[in-house]
Amino acid sequence: MYMTMYVINGSNQWLYSYNINSGSFTNLGLLPDPIGGDMALFQGNIYGSHWDFVLVDTDDPENSSSIDLNYFMSGITASSTCNRLLGVDAFTNLLYAIDILDLTVTPICTLPEGMIWITSMQEFIYPDCTAFIDLDCDDSSGAVDADYNSPAYDCFSNGSVIADEDIKIRYDALISSMTIQVAGNVPDFPFEILDMSGNVPGINATGLGTGMITLINAGNATSTDFKDALHLVIYENYASPLTGGPRTIEVQFTTESGAMSNVASAFIQVNESPVLNVDLGPDQEA
Repeated sequence: MYMTMYVINGSNQWLYSYNINSGSFTNLGLLPDPIGGDMALFQGNIYGSHWDFVLVDTDDPENSSSIDLNYFMSGITASSTCNRLLGVDAFTNLLYAIDILDLTVTPICTLPEGMIWITSMQEFIYPDCTAFIDLDCDDSSGAVDADYNSPAYDCFSNGSVIADEDIKIRYDALISSMTIQVAGNVPDFPFEILDMSGNVPGINATGLGTGMITLINAGNATSTDFKDALHLVIYENYASPLTGGPRTIEVQFTTESGAMSNVASAFIQVNESPVLNVDLGPDQEA
């Protein structure tokens, strides 16, 4: 395949192949949508950029499909992250992450110099698509690997969140479900529960007010939707008095392909209620 180049003609709509060995061009056919920007090889497919994105079918160009993201990208290339292209806007000089599964575009940074087209050797490397979740990507909470140190919980708490702002999710297909559960030592069972402070459209939550919540994709919920839902999950403990000690909340998801992610853990320190000694004075005789 690497002895063949694919090019677009001046009208931006005819697809040609160029054989590097023979030096010959072959007209493969007409694309349904013009590609006025760039083309990139990613995960075995060729994508073209313009006001929308085109997944190019080199065997039958007329069968190519458009991905409407409402962004203009003059240049695109592969990234090391599964299902995520990189794109540059020559007008704003912004670098974007383009999720071809979630159909979302996220600004990354402003480039120091103007760029129109971009490419990288990453186009020839298939990215790691192993299902993975990290509750604190930059480890700012002090937890390492995929885990998170949640705020401590005491009798004055309104609940402890179980994930940092920078959740990272890698997936091979749309997420079908996600489980969050109180695991390991649960001395205040059944008063240790998980709840949500809101809801996210497209995601159904079961088990609210129990030790395990299941988030279910009710349609086309994206990984961003599941991140938003995770940010709403809180740990609560209604025991009186509280039993002090560490608690563990485990998070895992499954994709539509059947792949299961790693288990990421949130650690919560439950602090015992302070003991108040009350002196009512000496006994009074009647």
